[in-house]
Amino acid sequence: MLKLYGCGSPNVFKVQLLLAELGLDHAFEAVPLYGDALRGAEFRALNPNGRLPVLVDAERQQVEEEQSPSVAQAGLTARFCR
Repeated sequence: MLKLYGCGSPNVFKVQLLLAELGLDHAFEAVPLYGDALRGAEFRALNPNGRLPVLVDAERQQVEEEQSPSVAQAGLTARFCR
């Protein structure tokens, strides 16, 4: 299962839209932009840059640091549209 960490930003929305278009089930976890959430050790383990969105594939034990929707589109379509 895919898990998307994000907020209400346009880049996060673009990744959510892409996941829906590809018909991929995913969970969404809201991460606040303000405060210590992005600087905490738990989030930095996912993305050392402390940026959103982050897409985690639990089946493959892989974290994809999606800072660009075009990178997300290329990666997801390559993996799931064969």
